[in-house]
Amino acid sequence: MKAKSRFFKGMTAGALFAPLPLALLVLSTIPSAGCFDRSCEDTFVERPAGSGRLLDNDTWESNPIDGEWLDYGPRRTIFFRWPEFGGRRPELLLPYISSSQTPLSPTNGDTFTLAGGDLATFTSLTADGVFVRNNTCAQYYIRLVASAARSDDSVQDAGSDGSVQDANVQDAGTSDGGP
Repeated sequence: MKAKSRFFKGMTAGALFAPLPLALLVLSTIPSAGCFDRSCEDTFVERPAGSGRLLDNDTWESNPIDGEWLDYGPRRTIFFRWPEFGGRRPELLLPYISSSQTPLSPTNGDTFTLAGGDLATFTSLTADGVFVRNNTCAQYYIRLVASAARSDDSVQDAGSDGSVQDANVQDAGTSDGGP
């Protein structure tokens, strides 16, 4: 009799777990929020030369901060050109993204942030331009700011008047009555 009861216990447990593999197979075929449909295919946009502007001699922007930002859809690569730099290669790239095309509009009340990781991957940075890719399946808008080395080849600290005066230990020692 004990053998029969063990058999029925095994049948009950097996009957409970038998549908599990089938359920997992069915659930895995249901589309999820990832990039599984045609709305998340790779796209490429090339911005024409002159579509950005210089803020000063060394800083370029793709579009005004308070204007309409550029469509930066899922898996989109944009090639930004900056002939305004005159052949200089930028040293700093700042990709700002927003979920709104006009993030500073008083009626939208939206915000923006610096993009990082897969939200803004850079390739082929040259004096002519750069490729920026949204490697996610989310819709954003972008504004790119690039800064190059000073066009006059000078280096000056902020707040400096250009003169340098060194203080030495002897000067410091004589001011307080020392030797």
